Amino acid sequence: GALVSSTFENISSGTAGLAFNLNVVPEKDLIYVAALPTLLSDVGVVRDGQSISYDRTSEMLRREILSYRSYFSVNFKTERAELVVRSAGSNASEISRALGWLETFLLQPNIDYNNIARIRDAVDLQLSAHRNRTRRSEESWVNTPARAYWKQHNPVLLMADNFMTQEHAMLRLRWQLKE
Repeated sequence: GALVSSTFENISSGTAGLAFNLNVVPEKDLIYVAALPTLLSDVGVVRDGQSISYDRTSEMLRREILSYRSYFSVNFKTERAELVVRSAGSNASEISRALGWLETFLLQPNIDYNNIARIRDAVDLQLSAHRNRTRRSEESWVNTPARAYWKQHNPVLLMADNFMTQEHAMLRLRWQLKE
């Protein structure tokens, strides 16, 4: 893949991000795609062999770096869907810590059975957000069903961009996480 690196002499902040092509995910595994941003940001992490709760992870992020996010990026023209993870720092030491957090979230999310209660909560919160989407202003969601109809031949786009498809997948995942 391509790598872009730029240096600006008078800027002290920085952002690092990775975009993963979702078009390589087999159709049988797409149910899990909807949960990826949640699992890479809302369940805590494992650092140095120690499980760190979501609440403690969130507090550490607030203290140590400018930001961390995981989300989907979709281009309907090229039909490319990506999972994006980004972290940022406002000075050199924060940038270094942001890179460390990016690596931790990608390689050591706390998706262990011992953390199943938090994973269930995170899935439920995301499911609730999908369910409440149509309660927001129409401008924020009304184009989604039209894009889904237009690109219904591409299940990856539907999973990455369509809150209704994501809700269905999260419901199935929630069922799988039941005791």
